[in-house]
Amino acid sequence: MNIRKLVRLRRFWFVIAILTYTLVGFFVVPRIIRQQALAQIELSLGRIAVIESVRVNPYRLSMSVSGFSLPDEDGTVFIGFDELYVNLELSSVINRAWTVGELRLENPEITARIMPSQETNFEDASVSFRTRMAADEDFRKSLSTPPRMILQRLRINGARLTAVNMAAAEPESLSFTPANLDLHDLSTLPDRSGRYDFEAIGAGGGRWELEGMHSLHPLQASGSFAIQGTRLPEIWNVIRNRVEFEITSGAMGLQVDYAVALEGNEVAFSLSDAALSIDALSVREKGVDPELFSLDSLRVTGAQMQLPAQRAHVERVAIHGADLKAWLSEEGELNWLALVPEIPTGQALLTGERSGPGADDPAQASAADSTEVQASVTPTSSPAGSSEVSPWTVTIAEVALIDAVLHAEDRSTTPTFAVDVDSIDLILRDINTDPGSLFGLELALTIAGQGRLNVNGRASAQPPAAILEVELAQLPLPIFQPYLNSVADLRLVSGSFGLEGQLEFAEGPTPQEPDLRFAGSVSSDEFLTIDRIREDPFVGWRRIEANQIRYDTSHLEIAEIVAERPRGKVHVHADRTTNIDAILAPSTGALTGALTGASTAPSTAASTAGEQQSGADQEPADVAPATTSTPPMPIHIGNLRLIDGWLDFTDESLILPFAAGIDSLSGTISGLSSDPDARAEIALDGDVLPSGRVSVTGQVNPLSEEPFIDIEMLFRDLDLPVLTPYSGQYIGREIDKGKLQLDLEYRLEGTHLVGDNRIILHQLEYGDDVDSPEATSLPVGLATALLKDSRGNIDLEVPIEGDVDDPGFGVGDAIWEALSNTVSKVAMAPFKLLGGLVGMGGGESEELQYVDYLPGESGLQPDEEQQLFKLAEALLERPELSLEIRGYADREVDGLAIRESRFADRVATRVAEDPGRYASTDSAQVSPRLLRDLFDEAYGDDAAERLEDLFQVPRLDDEGQSRGDKTDLDEARFHAHLRQTIVDDIAVPEDRLQQLAIARSAHVKNVLAGPGGVSEFRIFLLDVGIEAELSDDGRVRTEMTVTN
Repeated sequence: MNIRKLVRLRRFWFVIAILTYTLVGFFVVPRIIRQQALAQIELSLGRIAVIESVRVNPYRLSMSVSGFSLPDEDGTVFIGFDELYVNLELSSVINRAWTVGELRLENPEITARIMPSQETNFEDASVSFRTRMAADEDFRKSLSTPPRMILQRLRINGARLTAVNMAAAEPESLSFTPANLDLHDLSTLPDRSGRYDFEAIGAGGGRWELEGMHSLHPLQASGSFAIQGTRLPEIWNVIRNRVEFEITSGAMGLQVDYAVALEGNEVAFSLSDAALSIDALSVREKGVDPELFSLDSLRVTGAQMQLPAQRAHVERVAIHGADLKAWLSEEGELNWLALVPEIPTGQALLTGERSGPGADDPAQASAADSTEVQASVTPTSSPAGSSEVSPWTVTIAEVALIDAVLHAEDRSTTPTFAVDVDSIDLILRDINTDPGSLFGLELALTIAGQGRLNVNGRASAQPPAAILEVELAQLPLPIFQPYLNSVADLRLVSGSFGLEGQLEFAEGPTPQEPDLRFAGSVSSDEFLTIDRIREDPFVGWRRIEANQIRYDTSHLEIAEIVAERPRGKVHVHADRTTNIDAILAPSTGALTGALTGASTAPSTAASTAGEQQSGADQEPADVAPATTSTPPMPIHIGNLRLIDGWLDFTDESLILPFAAGIDSLSGTISGLSSDPDARAEIALDGDVLPSGRVSVTGQVNPLSEEPFIDIEMLFRDLDLPVLTPYSGQYIGREIDKGKLQLDLEYRLEGTHLVGDNRIILHQLEYGDDVDSPEATSLPVGLATALLKDSRGNIDLEVPIEGDVDDPGFGVGDAIWEALSNTVSKVAMAPFKLLGGLVGMGGGESEELQYVDYLPGESGLQPDEEQQLFKLAEALLERPELSLEIRGYADREVDGLAIRESRFADRVATRVAEDPGRYASTDSAQVSPRLLRDLFDEAYGDDAAERLEDLFQVPRLDDEGQSRGDKTDLDEARFHAHLRQTIVDDIAVPEDRLQQLAIARSAHVKNVLAGPGGVSEFRIFLLDVGIEAELSDDGRVRTEMTVTN
């Protein structure tokens, strides 16, 4: 074969080869590629894809795939593109690597869906792929070793990336379109790098830009990422069905440099120079005006992050013009909690797909699942053999909240509590999440347009701690009126609160018991409350200040409390309830009742009702073990200073309304302490209105568990006519004149109260009677006269004693009872008091009321006369007393004495007329002859002789034996009968007895009104009495009565 023929033959085969290459390349290969691609997709994904056409240019080593579409199960597009262009370079031979000059993807579309089953369409589409991975080892190996490849340029133009959540109540979608990617020099060969640019219009119309350098071997990338002009309301559309709020305006921007690399088995990732901006943000409840939150701008600058070092840093966070509206609902729930979905506790918040060795092995997968669940529920537990993950360290150089406003409401009160906190400037510096690190804090804000709060100091988040200088000035207290309404019917008219000092906070043994400390002072100015029932002032003060306070969880110490011009009003209504009962809540009203000695039954009843309710609501349960009560906190107050205090008291429950007060009450209480052995010295004095002075001195310990009181209260120069409403109500008399002095001493140890009360009334004079159904029936006027001395004074000792824990014991009731007993005793036994004035004993004093006379006589015995002298002396000590004397004579005793006297006169006259006939050898006896003559003269001749037969007795012999019918006259009995008969028939006229009684009373008066005695104008002789009382020895008594 010659050379020419050989050349022609080669040319032939060359042409044939070219033709074959061309035919196969242009026509056969595209068909094969299309068929194999569709088959492999169906084999791997279980889906039937669509490829409209495949074109291959064998000369340019390029391929173009057009009209690709991979559907979801419902037939919608899952993945698709208009054209895929690939250009293979001949340099692949030189590089010994597949070298693609250009790979271009036109208008690709990827739609990721979360299906109603919570699975993604990627998971659903990859079922066949994962099954093949598990079953075909060669297939796994082919995928595990990436081929040598160089992609000189990758361009994606007009991409549409969409994510759809079909599991939501309404489908939610997020799209990026158009998205463009220009990537250079992508290679699996070592030490080759390229650049890339990505841009897209994201959800909300923002422009997303990503640019930088990349490398696959080693795997790394770096560059910058930026988002510009993203409209937040459109981003909100993605989550609108998950939240109850709505973003109505706002734009977001982001700029960050990043770097990521795979170093061994560890990913190194870093962000730097990150900046975030949000402008004109507004958030509201869905469809409800106004906005709940808005801000002018948010700027985050200088942010950095490093992995695996787990460090993050932000140079500055600045929030300008934030405006927040927050409120508690009527049920006490914060409105913002209802705007975001509740995060289930105890459940994993994020789920992911496992990858890596054993991911597809059921047994290993089960173990892996177990490990993941354990890690989610117990983050501190690490799987065996794993290293403990180091905590993140986050630092922020500065956080600034500038000119923020908070509109706060509490709708559970009536009316709604509302307050605006504005001009909020908050700066936090040097924030660090390392345990124990402190950050600087500066806070300034205005409360309700008046109160100013300034806070400066340092704080720590882990563990919670702070050391702060706090200054609060002019906080307006009337804003808290809605809270006051629930406990008191008061109007808080004015008042401010202030605080200045150092506040320290640290973690305590439990979250409920933090370690809290404060050193400083608190104050309140121009405080005034009005009783809304009567529109009268109730409680107020010009200023109250507590200085040098030192508080921690173990004790409270206050150097001094100064109360300047404190004021209060107590008003007793006509129904005897007080303004305190009406104003304050029932529990506080019960306290008022206890202080006034009222019954505590309402409190007990409430307690019983509570126990019954508790018993009704609860099932029987084991009795919980008793817990040890926490001991009370030690308290010490160095000095309590009162300046110009004022108390107004009005009582309209009386027949005549009463009003009085205490003004200019000033003084100190020094050394108040909860130490049981401490004794605070009290020294107070003030003016009693409308006249008088009051002073209080002594020792108290009201802060101890067992209070101690040992005080003396002195009231001086009190005008008694002011007390006419009380005297009219309870005595039935007005007071026309007088002064009152009170010396009250009380000693309380534990619950035992002992009171020594001295009441001195000067020149007390009653006025007109007052018709009062409550007036005492006791003779108060008489008691007053009995108690009033020669100088016009009444000096009473009124001791009381009792147990303050006894519900039936009240100080006021005890004093009134003691006074009533004193008046009753004095009025019922006036002569006992009079006798006491002159040194006579109790029984002896009671005899002053009587003068005892011998029957028939009007002359005084020496002892009776001495007794009258003592009575006169006592009456001189009680000049307002009068004495009433009622003379008595007794018909029986005095009548007998008078008849005996007249009989004796007759006998004496007859003996004097005829001594020889009637004289008796015994002067004490009346002669028998005279008796016979007197009897005959009275009853007729021989009347005595006719009676002799009635007094005969048998005659006896010498031996005392009767001598038959012989009788003798019993002369003793006979003569005694004659005498008694004569005496009994002597007439005693009534006027004779009256004259005797009159003589007796006159004699008493004469003795009492004698020289230096009682004025006769104070002694009144009453009508005499005939039925007299006899003394124990049979003497006739004349009775005296004292009156006023």
